[in-house]
Amino acid sequence: MRDQFGILPKKRMIGYSKPYPNEYDLIPLPPKYRLPDFTKFSGSEGTSSIEHVSRYLAQLGMVCVRVRFFSQSLTGPAFGWYTSLPPDSVRQRRGETVSEYIQRFRTVRNRCYSVRLSEKEAVELAIAGLSAPLKDVAFQADYNSPAHMVQKLTSYEQRHPELYQDKFKRVALIEMEEDEDSVGDQEVAVAEWTRGQSPCPASG
Repeated sequence: MRDQFGILPKKRMIGYSKPYPNEYDLIPLPPKYRLPDFTKFSGSEGTSSIEHVSRYLAQLGMVCVRVRFFSQSLTGPAFGWYTSLPPDSVRQRRGETVSEYIQRFRTVRNRCYSVRLSEKEAVELAIAGLSAPLKDVAFQADYNSPAHMVQKLTSYEQRHPELYQDKFKRVALIEMEEDEDSVGDQEVAVAEWTRGQSPCPASG
């Protein structure tokens, strides 16, 4: 497995444990929804993981469906890697700072891979697991490494302490941040998240 895909799990797990939050399985699918025929990815046939994920995202619409059925697009060593991920490990946790999230991200990365993930790919994967509004902010800048991303987003956190003030209800100001030499920040929207809200709506 290590030679084919660069996977280095610490231990084998009996059975299958989903790494995404259980809420995604509770969201009903649209009426008459049919899954597409996925091109299976194993990591050993020459296709890059970035190419596979891009193709997968193009096939599916709602975010909750993408998360829920991703395992069905994997086979062989790639599926083995997916099942080795700890439960509820694919997103930034409530109240978790960027620094804490990246530290956990690095731990999971080191557990599952030998050194085959480039810094750019690591940044892309880390951004994908961020919670809003930090994800929206992260998409507006370029980062050389996860450490560089932590530095930039920690500065944003320090200027917006309201992100972590309320455990059950967060009101976050979303800003499209520019580089340091820009004239200023542009306010885009104010969004409210409440506990128990579905990850995404089910279209009819």
